[in-house]
Amino acid sequence: MKLLVSIVTTLFASVWIALLFRDDQGYAMFRIGSWIVETSAVFLLIISAILLISFYVLVRIIINFWRLPSLTARANRQWHLEKAQRLFAVGTRQMKSGNGIAAERTLLKAAAHSNAPAQYYINAARATNQSSDSLRKKRRDLHLSMAEECSSAEDMLEVQLTRVEFLLDDQETEQARTILETL
Repeated sequence: MKLLVSIVTTLFASVWIALLFRDDQGYAMFRIGSWIVETSAVFLLIISAILLISFYVLVRIIINFWRLPSLTARANRQWHLEKAQRLFAVGTRQMKSGNGIAAERTLLKAAAHSNAPAQYYINAARATNQSSDSLRKKRRDLHLSMAEECSSAEDMLEVQLTRVEFLLDDQETEQARTILETL
């Protein structure tokens, strides 16, 4: 709508100017050093408008080139966040379907680009806990350690409760009790 209004306004203004200068186009004379430039006022206005618009466009292009690295970095960061969210959803579905190894890989890949990597590491630990691998406990504890390193105060409680859950699954009630008492 704004574009239509600006086009109609421009058309009316140009018709009004054309009618104003139809009979008398005016006269403009410039002296630059030893040169003398004589032209009509209408031609001078048209050339001045073209030069002004060209200067404005050139300045806008320079500004956009100047801002291009930050805009590209912001778009790249946003793309990585969206990819991490998609991978989190995929990893969660894989974990619910019982494919713990694939879910672990997917969640670990997504954790590097996430705003809240602790959630990704906690879910990767849960996915690892589902597998029957002999190194399952080491990998699970490694993922929980990584979640502790990058977690905030709110996530720390969830990390510790998940650790307690795993200890209870492994029948290590004394260690689970110690963690619960410190919480």
